[in-house]
Amino acid sequence: MKKWKIVSVVFTFVLGTLGAFSQVGAMLLSYGERDCDTRSLLRSRVLCRGICVELSVNLGDNDLTGGIPSSAVLKMVEGQTGGFFNRNAQVVIFSKNTMIIPKKCFDRCRQLAFVVFEQASQLKAIGSEAFRDISLLSSICIPASVESLGAQCFSNCQALFSVTFEPYSRLTGIGPHAFLNCASLPFVVLPTSVEAIGDSCFVGCKRLASLTFESPSQLRTIGSNMCSGSPVQSLSIPASVEILGDFCLAGCPSLASLTFETGSQLTRMGRHAFFRCTSLSSIDVPSRVEIIEASCFLDCASLFSITFETGSHLRTIGPRAFSATRIRSISIPSSVETFGNSCFAGCLSLSSVTFEPDSHLREVGLNLFYNSPLMGPCDFPNGVTPPAEQPDQSPGHGLPPPSECPVQ
Repeated sequence: MKKWKIVSVVFTFVLGTLGAFSQVGAMLLSYGERDCDTRSLLRSRVLCRGICVELSVNLGDNDLTGGIPSSAVLKMVEGQTGGFFNRNAQVVIFSKNTMIIPKKCFDRCRQLAFVVFEQASQLKAIGSEAFRDISLLSSICIPASVESLGAQCFSNCQALFSVTFEPYSRLTGIGPHAFLNCASLPFVVLPTSVEAIGDSCFVGCKRLASLTFESPSQLRTIGSNMCSGSPVQSLSIPASVEILGDFCLAGCPSLASLTFETGSQLTRMGRHAFFRCTSLSSIDVPSRVEIIEASCFLDCASLFSITFETGSHLRTIGPRAFSATRIRSISIPSSVETFGNSCFAGCLSLSSVTFEPDSHLREVGLNLFYNSPLMGPCDFPNGVTPPAEQPDQSPGHGLPPPSECPVQ
């Protein structure tokens, strides 16, 4: 007679009972050790936190990590929403009929080390904070059927080393903070189906050196702080991307190569998008970009070359957009209408600024060339007259205040 400890769970959902998942797990995993034959079947109806549950436990011959049973099947009869209260689960196996993993389902189940999905999974969504703060989880393979990953679904999974997606993935959205503080994650390859990456998705991923998008990518939006502060070394932005969020790659000191696929649809580069990317040496701005927001390339200490694709639609260059860079010369597209304050302030190597013929320039901000070789009188097209130079009072000649910048 063997003793088994029930720590492996298969959940099968019935429409209308999805919320019961998180509550009944506490009951199942509290069964503890049972004296039974290795092929025996336990079946009972129990009441757990007011939820009526039919429980079937199948104890097979295959040992998983020192006597963990091969499977357990849990079927909801009635359900309600709530959290998963047991903290001792080690293995979870989801049946192919599972449609959704509810919010906070395994939140802080710190003993959980393995999450497995049966083949031909029909899972559609992983809810917000579903696997948050699970310190032993090292890998996860997302089924092809999954369409959305909720906010913080894998946040603070410090040991998470591998995140993969089954072929032909249908994933379209990755929620905010989905992989926040996954400090062991070295690389991610996102499926072609992904259309939006939420804010701060990979913030705190201290080993994330590679972020790749499968081709042909359908990605349209990269959220604010996507992977700011990470050690990502190079990035190729898919042609489908229209918006780069604020601080999306701010404080990535190893980012040496940033390229945009041919035919880029990008229209906006967000505030501080590449702030303090100190290894970035050159950038070719796609032709469809209409606005480069404030401090976009601020303090990119190695950036010496900025070019614009032929036929540029650029209209606005925001305050301090290229401040404190090493650019030596720049040719401004004819479409540009306005320059923000201190746009080239602190560019100590800047010796030449030219404007394409038929310039639409109509407004130049204060202290455009402050603390640069071009500081002083300058001839602008269309008779534009800049305001008189004034001392720059901001600390660091343009660095944002600590409260504004998430990357220190």
